[in-house]
Amino acid sequence: MSNNQYSEESTSSFQWLYPLLLAMVVATLIKLTITQLTSFDWQSSYNWGLYFGCYFLAVLTFKRREQNSKKQPNKHPSHSWPTPGIQGKLGTVLKTVIFVHSNFLSLLNPFLFAQQLRLTFGMIGVSYRIKGHEEDIRNYQVKAHYRLPFNGEWLIYHGGDTPETSHSWNVLNQRYAYDFVIADNTCKRHKDDGFHLRDYKCYDKKILSAADGEVIKVVDGIKDSPFVGWFFINAMSRQAAGNHVIIKHEEGEYGFYAHLIKGSIPLKVGDKVKTGQFIGKCGFSGSTTEPHLHFHLQDTPSFYRSVGLPLKFKNVMINGVKFDNSTIQRGTLVNNVIESVKT
Repeated sequence: MSNNQYSEESTSSFQWLYPLLLAMVVATLIKLTITQLTSFDWQSSYNWGLYFGCYFLAVLTFKRREQNSKKQPNKHPSHSWPTPGIQGKLGTVLKTVIFVHSNFLSLLNPFLFAQQLRLTFGMIGVSYRIKGHEEDIRNYQVKAHYRLPFNGEWLIYHGGDTPETSHSWNVLNQRYAYDFVIADNTCKRHKDDGFHLRDYKCYDKKILSAADGEVIKVVDGIKDSPFVGWFFINAMSRQAAGNHVIIKHEEGEYGFYAHLIKGSIPLKVGDKVKTGQFIGKCGFSGSTTEPHLHFHLQDTPSFYRSVGLPLKFKNVMINGVKFDNSTIQRGTLVNNVIESVKT
């Protein structure tokens, strides 16, 4: 299948909404069937469990359908990478169970639940806003000159500009997002057993501004998750993105830097920053299963009402080869050609 054909079939701005709607319909039908045909005492507390069980199955169904429609299997490169903590001892089913249950528990957290609602309704608005302009966004050319937001060689765990490599293709504000980690030549991201934050090579590393800009939002005070190495989302966090910074790099271009260490951000709203300036340290705050830097570019200041923008980086090394202006994809090692830091 050609790239153009795939683009036409897979870039619907409402595609992310289909599993949500299917889950609502199926959950409603199941509830009506049980309550109408049996004497079962249905409790209102059962509604959320039923809905999110249906949502999980709907996501798997759409994902399997999408993979079956492709000529090539959509296998993430991390399937062959070393796994930290208990993950290497768990099969895919058990890891999925842990991940799904921790996500479900996070919905009992009023802070995370409210954020999920804001994101859901925000993405509905974004879907209408970009309908018919998906290809324009796909071909967007950034105005600022962006460098990688760190020094040294990092591995792209998630991220790219295609449905196959994307961080979250159907989540429109994070369609072109990246998750960066540090790894050795076997793609191992930690030392020892991976049950301690200090085991991870990227933890506590300096994060830098990807371009000149102005700080428009700072969230700090979120503790690192206590569940590193367990593939468990921290359901007790007050903020899904953890400690993060949003920087306006150009009109309509806002950098989002997430999961930073509590107290490591030296910035306040209104500060001017330069390319390569220190803005915080890579951490494990918010909803995540492993220490990393989440970075993406969005078109408005609001995380909940933005569309993600594709990025090209200047003077970047990709698997040891220099590129002057290039996109980057998951599974590759990246580094800045020239490392000039202002702290």
